[in-house]
Parts: sequence; C-alpha cells; structure tokens
Amino acid sequence: MKLLPGGKSKFVFAFFTSTIMNLTFAPTFMFTHKITDTYLDMKYESIKDISMKSIADRIDLNRFLSLVIGKTIPLFWIPAHTIIFLIPGEYRVLFAAS
Repeated sequence: MKLLPGGKSKFVFAFFTSTIMNLTFAPTFMFTHKITDTYLDMKYESIKDISMKSIADRIDLNRFLSLVIGKTIPLFWIPAHTIIFLIPGEYRVLFAAS
C-alpha cells in the first residue's frame, strides 16, 4: 500500500520519506544528543551534582531551535536523506554511514 503522494516518482518518494523522517524523528534524536553531550561536558568539567535540571539550564534552547530545527534539518538533513533514499536499498546503509 503506497501512502505517500507522488505516484511512481522515485524522487518524490525519496523526498517525502526524508521529510517525514526528519520532521518526526530527527528533533527528538538531536535533542537527546544535546542532553548527552551536555552531560559529558559537565562530567569532564568535574561538576559533582549533575541533574537533568542542571543539564537543561545549560542548553541554549533558542539556539538549538533556530540552528538545528530551523536550519540544519531543512537545509542539510532533508536533502542528504533524499539523496540516500534515491540510492538502491542494498547500498543505502553504506552511503548513510559515510
């Protein structure tokens, strides 16, 4: 069953797949990375009392939203994954990993 628009167009399928994936999964994935990166930074700085509140206080949410959500996903990840989804399935993992 084909749920995405575009008929038999490989490009439209690749674009919609990339867009849906990057607008649903990517923000959560990238924010989780931001939390773990901040935790590791604080651990490296030998901060003793690390809590979710202290991690959240260090994260610049405005910068994250404007740069990662507003620029990185639409200008880099959606086009990059569109290209990946145009590649035959057996080669996608190789190209996505590189």
